[in-house]
Amino acid sequence: MTSALRSPCRRRSLDARSSLSGAAHEARAGLALGAACALGAGLLSSCVDPRACQAAADCDGARACLAGRCVLSERNDPVALPAGNDDVDVFAPHRAIVLRRADVDRCVGVTAPTLDAQGAEIGGEVRELPCAEAAAQVFWTFPVSPGFVALVNARSGRCLSVQEDDSAEAAHVFQRPCTLLLGQGWRATATPDGMAIESRMNGEALAVASEAPAAGEREVVVLPLDGSPERTWQVEPATHAAYVALTSAGEGRSAWCTGGPPDFSVLVEPPPAGADDEFRVWPGLADAEGISFESRGTPGRFLRHQFSLISAHEDDGTVLFANDATFMVRASLVGPSDQDVRTFASKNFPDRVVLRAADGRLRISPVEQSDAFARDASWRIVSRD
Repeated sequence: MTSALRSPCRRRSLDARSSLSGAAHEARAGLALGAACALGAGLLSSCVDPRACQAAADCDGARACLAGRCVLSERNDPVALPAGNDDVDVFAPHRAIVLRRADVDRCVGVTAPTLDAQGAEIGGEVRELPCAEAAAQVFWTFPVSPGFVALVNARSGRCLSVQEDDSAEAAHVFQRPCTLLLGQGWRATATPDGMAIESRMNGEALAVASEAPAAGEREVVVLPLDGSPERTWQVEPATHAAYVALTSAGEGRSAWCTGGPPDFSVLVEPPPAGADDEFRVWPGLADAEGISFESRGTPGRFLRHQFSLISAHEDDGTVLFANDATFMVRASLVGPSDQDVRTFASKNFPDRVVLRAADGRLRISPVEQSDAFARDASWRIVSRD
């Protein structure tokens, strides 16, 4: 599938790249216009990007010219929302947020993944759940068009999506690969009791279904705006779980970046105090059906394989880098009994998976049929503060 986040329409200037800004990866992503062009969605008559720029003077005062596009200058860490200010843009780009019901302590979260026949993760359910400090209930905002953002789950790298062909009275909401088209655009509108989260696709509001299935979880849907409690939310800054750790299912050890030359190695062993062992999950740089891992400690560095070893390298903007830094999510080799454990296959070497090697290094390796290999190639995504 063609990547939704890498557009041939987008012009790039590597000299303008900044490794310290989430805005750099907004530019890399290409946003909605680039996505529509790359997908051949028929939404554009030509491949023209109105955000293209050559200098800051080509952009409005709130934006900078970065990698040939006008982008917001936001850092890659969550930004606290000012308290008591109804005029603040709660959906500003590159913020980590929680969607909490205005009347009860329940939040939007993602649950069990959906797998295709080959065991690839293609999406998953979205439910209203008891609020918890978990990445499954945290969403990063990513701009898709003026006034609208995509809501990218901090754990899965998937986007909150309205089921576009849903014929039911209340269209269902799922998590899907981030194509950044109409069903994945959202904006917040102030109401007397909180916020209505409005879908770009049909103008209806994020809501919870009237009937609760088993375990008290309620489906998340979109319904016409009416100000009811089931359609009213508090948009809160995420003070926890916006980042994740990768922990080996075999020994429970976390992957961490050594943080220095020559190869910026990634080890899987007990990390020292203050180690760079937290990552932001992005939609795959080369393919939105995959995911990419950006270092929290050194923003702009992504886990990528090179000569089979996985290191944390600065994004150089090339197609090769994007492919090397994209991993496809698969059912765990140790079996489906634990839904929090996954195996990650290389995008450009699909027969190789991410493995903790005997020397403690992280690498990609062809699959072997052994219990030990299955454990060392299976990973738990753990929420971090």
